[in-house]
Amino acid sequence: MPHKVIENILFTVLWSLTSIVDIVLLPIQFYIQDPINNYRKSYRKRIKPFITSEANGFAGGVRVSGPLERSDECLVDEKQFGLGIWTSVPEWFEYIAKKYANQPCMGTRARLSEVMEEDSSGRKVKKFILDNEYKYITFSEAMSRVNLISQNLSSIGIRDKQIVPIFAESREEWILVSQALWKVNATVATIFSNLGTDGIVHILNITEATHLFTSTPHISKLQDLKRNGRLTHLQTVIYFSDLATGSEPTSIDEFQLISYKQLLLNREDADDNNSSPEESPSSPIVRKGSDVVLIMYTSGSTGTPKGVMITQDNFMGAFRALLTSVVGDYKPKKDEAYLGLLPLAHIYELGCEMTILTLGIPVAFSSPLTMVTGAPALCKGSISDIALIRPTIMPSVPLILERVKKSVEDRLRRKPAMSLIFRFCLQYKLFWYKMGFDTPLIDRYIFAPAQNALGGRIRMMLVGGAPLLEETQAFITLVMNVHLLQGYASTETCGSALLMDLHDRSFGKCGAPLNGTTFRLVEWEEGGYSPRDKPNPRGELYIGGPTVAAGYYKDEEETKNSFITDGKIRYWISGDIAELDPDGTIRIIDRRKGLIKIFNGEYVSLGKVEAILKNCSLVDNICIYGSLSRPYVIALAIPNRNNFTKLVESLGKSDKSFVEQCQDEQVIEAFLNELTNEGKAKGLARYEIPMRVLICPQDWTSENGLVTAALKIRRHEIQKYYAKDIEMLYDGKKSTVPAKNGVNKNHS
Repeated sequence: MPHKVIENILFTVLWSLTSIVDIVLLPIQFYIQDPINNYRKSYRKRIKPFITSEANGFAGGVRVSGPLERSDECLVDEKQFGLGIWTSVPEWFEYIAKKYANQPCMGTRARLSEVMEEDSSGRKVKKFILDNEYKYITFSEAMSRVNLISQNLSSIGIRDKQIVPIFAESREEWILVSQALWKVNATVATIFSNLGTDGIVHILNITEATHLFTSTPHISKLQDLKRNGRLTHLQTVIYFSDLATGSEPTSIDEFQLISYKQLLLNREDADDNNSSPEESPSSPIVRKGSDVVLIMYTSGSTGTPKGVMITQDNFMGAFRALLTSVVGDYKPKKDEAYLGLLPLAHIYELGCEMTILTLGIPVAFSSPLTMVTGAPALCKGSISDIALIRPTIMPSVPLILERVKKSVEDRLRRKPAMSLIFRFCLQYKLFWYKMGFDTPLIDRYIFAPAQNALGGRIRMMLVGGAPLLEETQAFITLVMNVHLLQGYASTETCGSALLMDLHDRSFGKCGAPLNGTTFRLVEWEEGGYSPRDKPNPRGELYIGGPTVAAGYYKDEEETKNSFITDGKIRYWISGDIAELDPDGTIRIIDRRKGLIKIFNGEYVSLGKVEAILKNCSLVDNICIYGSLSRPYVIALAIPNRNNFTKLVESLGKSDKSFVEQCQDEQVIEAFLNELTNEGKAKGLARYEIPMRVLICPQDWTSENGLVTAALKIRRHEIQKYYAKDIEMLYDGKKSTVPAKNGVNKNHS
């Protein structure tokens, strides 16, 4: 009897058995869980009535929707968070420091030393010996340190409105220094810790930065740039100790070096340490809502980093939007913790941490190098960060969640019986979840091992940065038993625009507009999207409201192209195509900037195809390429090592090196077949499915410039890097055999 038939019979038996139990227990579960209320809240209308109108600020004849905003029914009382009591970021930090004075605020795990260990391939790799606990400072201690730092800033020459960049990884000092700078009314500029040299030079020179906060490992790079004459203004570098070794840099000639620890001394002690103090200005600081407090530089996924100017009013708007629309519904329990994982130089992570701190929940800083068991820099036998923190809230990006899903599915394939039970329970829970019910027994006895991989306590997970596949969102939500809230925002909207709420049980959406946010759907005739489309309005998404940034620093042309004012509302032009569902929630369905026309006249949405094909078990990351001069699209893919190894073994190619396997014609053909099957199964049109594939043996990392710090692909950089390979694929030739280090000779 075929395997599929047996599986269907077993599923039928399991459904029959559980149905009998459900009939008996349903009245009790109705009483305990209140599913009708859950269902009503999940599918309630979240925006005010949809109106089609012409807008004064748009070109004549362009159809637009709205403006639309959040329904009052879906708001939380703002008084519980002190909104209105504080009107600036420094006042906000003082407020939470008093409110949660003796509660833990931020935690760090010390790296005691470094060792070299052999990995599975026999290579020597650097590992960290870590402390067995996290050490936390309280909110009161954090405020004391901010006060000390701010008092000493004038002694090193930092003045009101001065632009001061922070060039460091996410860590406690990043938050404390930024708050101290804001306290003296300086402007913080951000630099990703793994940004390329050209990006660093661009930011430091265009901001004319004389002072910079950074980590010890970056000093040698800055020294080289200064010595080579590429940094024209930098004079003073304030450094944080190396997280790994605690080492301090030696004195150098290129600029003045000052230890961060020196800023934590009292003024009298600082004077004794030759800090050359100058008198602080006696006049009180006057803050305005229009003051630019943050110039947040993008990660450069589309070219030179752009500096988004964020004001005090933008921050206040973002706080009000997040706290009164979504986060305010979250009721913290005892010993909660937020996993500080993503770069603070990204508005997504900075916004998350500031919002979470407002709830009195501490941030525990981690790193992908030591986060989970088996992480690349975690010594054998060491406890992972996540096992110590046991977070209740964590941020993520789609690429990480897709890897988690594939990892769980990969383990299940080795146990056919368990896999069958698991898949049945997944379908069973999905059925009842959409009806407003939870399934505590399945969560406890079937899904618990997967939940324990993330510490076993996760209650809420925030995801953004790129589209998340509907099936991945459903899988993570159900298996991890977590509120997985997908949002949509950008640096240009201060990280606040659309976000699912805690009651939303749907998948594949970005939620409704947050409090204060307005949006419009603007017709894009060439792409075939209009607010008058049936059954749902569609169009290019324009985001408006108090969170919309002032523009790009020293870039008037890009500011004019990306922002528009209609009456009193300032809008950011997103370039994304959205669809408005009847309940007022939004789906991102396409990207105007990522739409290409190929030779036969068909349009292909690169981002849409990539999002779908990333779900293929053989794919870890993927970039789709096409152009008007080409008859079809091609794929450049990073293979998922575990599943790729199984494919290679099934083809009898295990004796070849990994690089040779990536170039083997049989392997490529099988890989392409899997991509094709995945595309067809998800409804891609024939012309959207890649006709050829390049399997790339070299990982795409932020260090080699092929992805951003937020793991988004840098499409132009990838196309430039693989230019010769792309030509060969279209010409029907094999790529040049890569060199022994795994990098194609075309790229050397």
